[in-house]
Amino acid sequence: MKKNKYLMMFTLALTIFNGCQKKETALIGEQPQAVVKPDVYAENGHLVFKSKKIFDSLRVIIEKFDYLERINWENSLGFESATITKNIAEKEALELNDKEDKKNFKLKYSQNFNITENIDLRYKFYATGLEDILNIEGVVKIENSIYKFTNDEEYIIFSGDENKLQQIESGLKSAYVDDKDIFVFEPYKDKNKLKSTDILVGGTKTVSIRRLIYSLEKYVFSTIVGFDPYTGTATYKAGYELTLVMNQEKHHWYGWTNNEASYNIQNQYIDWSEIGVVPNPGYTGGFSDIYIGSTRNTIKLHYVSKTYYANTPIYYDFALSYFRATFWSSGIMEANKVTIDYYL
Repeated sequence: MKKNKYLMMFTLALTIFNGCQKKETALIGEQPQAVVKPDVYAENGHLVFKSKKIFDSLRVIIEKFDYLERINWENSLGFESATITKNIAEKEALELNDKEDKKNFKLKYSQNFNITENIDLRYKFYATGLEDILNIEGVVKIENSIYKFTNDEEYIIFSGDENKLQQIESGLKSAYVDDKDIFVFEPYKDKNKLKSTDILVGGTKTVSIRRLIYSLEKYVFSTIVGFDPYTGTATYKAGYELTLVMNQEKHHWYGWTNNEASYNIQNQYIDWSEIGVVPNPGYTGGFSDIYIGSTRNTIKLHYVSKTYYANTPIYYDFALSYFRATFWSSGIMEANKVTIDYYL
């Protein structure tokens, strides 16, 4: 029973969403035989969430799945997350015995990961805080928009056009340079850090045979919710998200691997330049300290901004201005704690 706790919570959450949806359908008199897609499903190798609200609610549960729960759920959808792809590769890495094994391993997985000489596997997208949601190509669809993350870029395809996604993945830059349906965040080109997306802060704290890898990541979620046929102007629903990712690893003779740990997070404070974070829109300030027990190797804390409606893909008068947090894992211990003090 304990092993399936989060899978049961996920099923219950879906039941509640679907129940609300059926009630809504009955109210507007839709035909009972109409085909209604589930709130989350797999399509073309990536997940699709019906709305950002559903995404925010379900991904918190998805992130708590243990390995067996995750495999069972993903298999039921015909989907494989970046997390599982990495887990499979790491298990294979444990069986490497010599240089030839390592060479063949790199050839097999070089398309999926950036691989170091010590067989450290790093995703080819910066949004590691979304690894449980993204496929290994860094793709997810939420509402109408497809999101594609790379090492240092975020693409949004507002129409959800899969052909345009394929063109981006093929490296065909001409496919999106002048396409208003595609918005690209390129932080290495954007001098205005207020508006860009990327890893804002990242680092590694090593103590003996354990290390804590951490990052503060920023994403934008935006989708078209209206269109004025007379002016040709679209209305966008947009918002930011900040995610603090912490991952403890342990060193073995063959390299570093994930290591379950407990986590402490203290002294949290966030300041959005105009608005606050859910669950209290308009809130800017501190958060209660958090302790997370020894159940997972990676922890993600999401700070989600209030949603704005504007005539541009992002709301230019809003951005993160300050973030602070102090944290450590059980393998690093409080004496070696890490503090992020990020100003813009």
